[in-house]
Amino acid sequence: MDQHPKLHNNDHFSTENFPEVIAFCDRASNSHIRNDREERYSYELNGNVIYTLKKFINQWELEESHNNTIIRISTGRNLGLVLMQALRF
Repeated sequence: MDQHPKLHNNDHFSTENFPEVIAFCDRASNSHIRNDREERYSYELNGNVIYTLKKFINQWELEESHNNTIIRISTGRNLGLVLMQALRF
């Protein structure tokens, strides 16, 4: 079981673009949802959704899941802050 991400991040988090990888989890391209209120992607490890990153008009939200249950939500106005909050646990 290879746990290395297949993708890699080309942009610095300060660009406010959705990253390709969050904590060894690859962005699932088929998970992209975009509507008037939000845009989101899911990030998977070994076929399991671990993170869901959402961008609202001026707010980011990162949900961390385990066994299809949300265990932590980090929010903030910039992507870097949200990632640091979520990944320091």
